[in-house]
Amino acid sequence: MKSVAEKLEFFDLSFTDEPASYYYLIVELDDSRVKLMWYHLSKNLVTGFATYPLENESFDQWLKSNPQLKSDYKEVIVCVRTDNYLLNPRGLVDGTDHEIFTVTNTLDTERDALRSFRLVNVKADYAFPISKRTDEAIHSAFSHLRIIPHTAPMVERTFNLLQSRQTKTLLKAHVNTDSVDILAFKEGKLLLVNSYFQTTKEDIAYYVLYAAEILDYNPEQDILEVSGDVDMGDESWNLLSEYWKRLELVAPLDSVKVSPALQGYDPARFDYLTHALLCVS
Repeated sequence: MKSVAEKLEFFDLSFTDEPASYYYLIVELDDSRVKLMWYHLSKNLVTGFATYPLENESFDQWLKSNPQLKSDYKEVIVCVRTDNYLLNPRGLVDGTDHEIFTVTNTLDTERDALRSFRLVNVKADYAFPISKRTDEAIHSAFSHLRIIPHTAPMVERTFNLLQSRQTKTLLKAHVNTDSVDILAFKEGKLLLVNSYFQTTKEDIAYYVLYAAEILDYNPEQDILEVSGDVDMGDESWNLLSEYWKRLELVAPLDSVKVSPALQGYDPARFDYLTHALLCVS
């Protein structure tokens, strides 16, 4: 698996003189790192990818040391990477009710605020907590802001993808620092969105194969799409390929161009960030 405690930057500097209001900024946040993507709306162009380790800093401390980010972007989408979320059918229950959320999840009301996000392609809503300290820092830094759970863009994008494909079945594995997100779509329906703790390539393969078994996927025929901290030919990819024949890397949104000036960036690690553009206002 890849090291995530490194700083990586890929920029197209052709449009640096243009105002921030021309851009969407995508921020993916977890306890160990920050990932960023800059998207120029009028050019329909991704002009930057970056990842920064938080190390011993909290996100609010990191923001203070990077004041250049506090610009008036058209919109900022903050994807909170968390395994503590509730995806509930819309109208059936109110996941933002603390008592309902804590039936299956945990919530520290002293430390965390409970937030919600409404999906477009499926009649369901996410409920998820975010640190009050982080929430305050984000709102202080950015004026046009949306906070979402990190798996929401994956759900939205996969529904859009399956609408254009003859095959409506797909299993997805997104590898994070210490977890793997499994998303299962079968015959055009969402069956599973869950996050599992992992520390090795064997853990990743185990959860993928476990989901495939209980949901009756066929590793010989069905597609497994992977993204995040995994790449074609690395240890995790090679282990999965021993069991799964149709293995694919995630692709960026078809409607979005990535600047050719971003040479040497890792597509598996960054391209999926474009999916967050489906969640803009």
